[in-house]
Amino acid sequence: MFCAVLKIFLTFSCLKFCAANQDVEFVKKLSTINDVVIESDGQCYKDLKQILNFVMLEDSNAFLMFNSWSSFSSNHTHGNSYDFGKYDDCLKLKVDDLIGTQYCLVQFYYNSSQNVEKVKPKQSYLNRGWKRLDERFGGAVCLPESCESDDVKKIMMKLFSGSDLELAEDYSQADYCKKSKQMRGFTRFEIINDAATIFFILLAIVSSFLYNSTSKNESILTKIISAYSIKQNFKDFINLTPEKGSITCLNGIRAISIFFIMFYHFVSLRSNFAFRDGKNLAELSERFLMRSTGSLSIAVDAFFVMSGALVTKSVIKQLDTGKLNIWKLYIQRYFRITPTVAIVVMFTIAISKFFYRMVPYTFENNLGTSCEIHWWEALLHTQVYSNPRDICVIHSWYLSADFQLFLVAPFLIILAYKFPFKKLTIGCFVVLLSAFIVYRGYLIINTNITVADVTVFRDLYGETEAAFYYPTHVRGLPFLVGMLLGYLLMDKKFTIVNQKITRLITRSLLAFSIIFFLIYPVPLEPLSPLISHKFEAFLLIFGHFFWSIGISVLIFSCHHGHCGFINKFLSSQIWTPVAKMGLSFYLVSAGIQYMIASFRQEPQEIANEFNLIFQFLIELPFIVPIVMISYFVVEVPCIKIGRIITDKLC
Repeated sequence: MFCAVLKIFLTFSCLKFCAANQDVEFVKKLSTINDVVIESDGQCYKDLKQILNFVMLEDSNAFLMFNSWSSFSSNHTHGNSYDFGKYDDCLKLKVDDLIGTQYCLVQFYYNSSQNVEKVKPKQSYLNRGWKRLDERFGGAVCLPESCESDDVKKIMMKLFSGSDLELAEDYSQADYCKKSKQMRGFTRFEIINDAATIFFILLAIVSSFLYNSTSKNESILTKIISAYSIKQNFKDFINLTPEKGSITCLNGIRAISIFFIMFYHFVSLRSNFAFRDGKNLAELSERFLMRSTGSLSIAVDAFFVMSGALVTKSVIKQLDTGKLNIWKLYIQRYFRITPTVAIVVMFTIAISKFFYRMVPYTFENNLGTSCEIHWWEALLHTQVYSNPRDICVIHSWYLSADFQLFLVAPFLIILAYKFPFKKLTIGCFVVLLSAFIVYRGYLIINTNITVADVTVFRDLYGETEAAFYYPTHVRGLPFLVGMLLGYLLMDKKFTIVNQKITRLITRSLLAFSIIFFLIYPVPLEPLSPLISHKFEAFLLIFGHFFWSIGISVLIFSCHHGHCGFINKFLSSQIWTPVAKMGLSFYLVSAGIQYMIASFRQEPQEIANEFNLIFQFLIELPFIVPIVMISYFVVEVPCIKIGRIITDKLC
């Protein structure tokens, strides 16, 4: 009797409270919850029953609690990765000033055993070439805070019964719920982090005022303090004159690669937050320009190539003068990258729970908690092996791989330098490159990795990433290509070649590399079911190699004046500021992009890919000032301190 009366009241009451959003599932939702309440015992269900009574009394808070839910329907398979519902509305509510609320994100997936043909024609990223139908989604519910994880799952299973959606049960629901009063205070570690951040900012300000009066003092302490002078660091920053013998085109390549990677991070974040538009995400992701966005991740290979070339060039130059000190190289390199990583880790741990307030606890957990556990591995650059599935500051994987390759590189360079036969030395490089290619092929073929697996919608903590994307021994290929480039740049005999032949080779390899960039690998994803696994393996094995070769040929040719307008464009001083702040841009920008994405509670309306690019450009004014603070307060001072220490000790 109670259930029948409730349905009548709900039907008429919902017309009053729910007409704005026309939620036709509202009555069904509450009726289902009422069925669970009748069948179950416990405080959670007592509170739910009381809230349903308040619904009958037309209590607005009771209605708003259920109205803050996201919509659970099969259209999730054609647009949204996560729909957060009305997060703030849920946590602000208190029914009858007695019953507190909690916000929970539940994970579900499309039931592939039902209505498969419904999804198949859409050719969406959900099925990835019709090979995967188990893609996870997320939807929000607002329930009494007395409800435990099992209660949440029980309610959702009842709600999904008879539909083409299934609740995922292989995760800890407790990690995906946040109560209205659940806001932990500062931990001791966070207080230390915040105090250290404030200290370094004040040190930079004080040093800027004291610089003129102390710059001539030769004491180590004064030099260290002076290293934080924003005034002097800014003077160095605006000096755009290239150093003698520098490879000026690297500035353009570095800056463009940074923007490519930033846009790749931007699109990746948007695809994993609330995302809805008229065309829906699946249709948008099918367009060629958006598929090509997935190829932007290959831009990180340019960093490996440049790093390998520069370390080789530097070591050979020091060998020529007899002043090579490997320990000095290591210490300066560590101070070059680690302090910026440290400040990003501190930022992530200390304030993630405030700036990521709009997202469920699990996102905060992946950001903050992983750093609380693995911060020391981040600072030792071991994460690609020690914790590849729980990386602190996920994009710092590159620095771990690069630093490990940097440790090995000087010994290979010394062997190549002291070897009397140049052709045999180059042959050894070719053998090493072949070994990397063979290993990559073995990995791809034996793990059945396909083009469809390497997309912009990657599982950042999955098996594919841990085995195929992050490890140093996989990323050694472009670094080794860069080392070969650096070796050839320092070989004066090799630079005296016929200009016509050089231009022909340059244009051919560059065009071939650009083609690979455009088709590798995402634009070919729709063809994945139609092409052989051998061809897919060929793309994945040689894609990074050809791109690295193309970048190397471009650098070599530009450095020797064979690229005309391209060289002038890449060597332009407009790229120098971005190139100087490259490390800070790479590390800091992703966190800010995540922060901005997390504040977007409602699903975004994105009409087309150009609108997405426009939104990316809008975010840049928010990113650049914070990047500059990181650069002037952390990166540059620590580079100078590293030089001071090595000059004293080495």
